[in-house]
Amino acid sequence: MAQLPVVLADINGDGLPEILTSEYAVNSAPNPLLANVAAQSTSAAEALMPQISTEVQVDANGNKIMRPRVDIAAQVSSQNLYNAPRIVAFGSDSSLVRTWNMLGANGNQPFYMAKLTVGDFNKDGLTDIAATYWTIEGGAMGGWLKEGVATVLTTGTPYNASANDWPMIYQNPRNTAVLIRDVTPPTVAITFPASGATISGSVVVTANAADNVGVIGVQFQLDGTNLGAEATTAPWGMTWDTTTASPGSHTLTAGARDAAGNRTTSAPVNVTVTATPSFVFSPTSLSFGSQQINTASPNQYVTFTNSGQVSFSVSTVASSGDFSQTNNCVTTLAPGASCTINVAFTPTVRGPETGTLSISGSFSGTAQTVSLNGAGQALLSSLAPSSLTFAGQLIAQAAPLA
Repeated sequence: MAQLPVVLADINGDGLPEILTSEYAVNSAPNPLLANVAAQSTSAAEALMPQISTEVQVDANGNKIMRPRVDIAAQVSSQNLYNAPRIVAFGSDSSLVRTWNMLGANGNQPFYMAKLTVGDFNKDGLTDIAATYWTIEGGAMGGWLKEGVATVLTTGTPYNASANDWPMIYQNPRNTAVLIRDVTPPTVAITFPASGATISGSVVVTANAADNVGVIGVQFQLDGTNLGAEATTAPWGMTWDTTTASPGSHTLTAGARDAAGNRTTSAPVNVTVTATPSFVFSPTSLSFGSQQINTASPNQYVTFTNSGQVSFSVSTVASSGDFSQTNNCVTTLAPGASCTINVAFTPTVRGPETGTLSISGSFSGTAQTVSLNGAGQALLSSLAPSSLTFAGQLIAQAAPLA
């Protein structure tokens, strides 16, 4: 019996690796031209071993061609001998656990030098064995070594990567061909907003995601384009500023992935985005300083601009305290349009005063305001000129009045 390098795999489900290799043997079948002779199996030690040699041929151009050849010196006349190599699995106690025959291909007998690899190749959760080996051309035990055969068979045993994760001669050092393969994709569904909802402003989009091993990321998408960064921790959600999307119908989806690279995309959720008014004051506060009581200050002005995507109307502009206003804002403002509010301060009391300028209309929330401040004075005075210059003067003598 001749054996080749081994591979390890748990092929009987006991949680321990078995030793797999290929084994050479010769079997016999009765010669139909002679009297009945029982078929028998002849071990490699009892049978004539194949002899591997190289034959040199010369073609018409004088080129030498070297061909490997397998020869059997003799046949027993009463029997038909044939190669019967097989894959064998041994337990840790040297017991024979299981065998598989290598059948050859295209009428050519198999040659015993098989290289084995184990893994879950078709991802069905069962341990598979892949064998590659030569065949002997000619249909008999002697002939030319021909192109190889690749055979993949299943053991029917649940895949046990922890028992298979060993370095092997015909695999890479870490044996990545047999590391655990998770083939179950995650499940994912958007939980908010509901399909058919009408939304505006800032909305928190949420989803439920689960996996047999674990979800490592959920990516929300709007109309097939990523919506923000991928969420990498549960609960799965993100805040969506709907003002960045055009008003109208949009489709939300969520894609979940696990560490093995399996991905699932949720059922689509269709929503309608409505634009909300957006506006800005400039400036946001006015300061009038000191002002004589019962005397109006010069006007200061505030610009009110529609910075959104939809028109809105202004219904009321008001000021409080000793601050007054005039405006051209009580109208409908289209996107990008502006209006002006002129504000004056006429104090009626001495000391600091504050007030507000407010504006309201067809937009949600409380009235929008600008802060106002100033101070009332009973009498305002000033000196003129602000300086005097005298010519040279004797000590202790008064200068003429300027």
